[in-house]
Amino acid sequence: MPRRIIEWQALKDRSINYIANSEPPTKLVFPGTFQPLHKGHLNIQKIAEETIGIPITFEISIFNIEKASLSYSEIEKILDQFRSGQNWVLTNAPRFDEKAAIFKQSTFILGMDTLLRLFDPKFYGSDQAMQSRLQVLIENDIRFMVFGRRIESHFMTLNDFLLPEAFKDRFIGISETEFREDISSSEIKIERLREMNDKAT
Repeated sequence: MPRRIIEWQALKDRSINYIANSEPPTKLVFPGTFQPLHKGHLNIQKIAEETIGIPITFEISIFNIEKASLSYSEIEKILDQFRSGQNWVLTNAPRFDEKAAIFKQSTFILGMDTLLRLFDPKFYGSDQAMQSRLQVLIENDIRFMVFGRRIESHFMTLNDFLLPEAFKDRFIGISETEFREDISSSEIKIERLREMNDKAT
């Protein structure tokens, strides 16, 4: 059995926490599914690296809270997108408290849509559960860089959100003038499916 499949199975079984193409992973972590990796992601990479001063590590969790876990073929397709010199890491950590335990003292890159979910109790089951998991981020000295996203008809940035007092010093926002991309992986996938259907008819 190829080594890559053995490692992926160990990750799936939680025998290991991550697989990386370079060790150790950098302290600037960009979580996502990257299906596909598009110009918006690459622009975020450029801005984040220039701002923080270290290379990004793209983080892909094989498990997802809201979707099915990634298959081996899907993982291969995602990883094949990255160029030589781009760092990536596969994890089994879909939640940020789980990511924090792996990537201590790191800065995570977020879109506003993810930030809204991070502080929404309905994604935790209760406010108490949310506070407990958020505390893990503080204990592991996690910081965040937030990029604006179009939420429904409004482009939101960090300035549009009131952070809890304990987290105000842990977030930095990228302004709309510095970054605005109204493109998403989901929209790209929908457009590609539409094109395929058009060709088939």
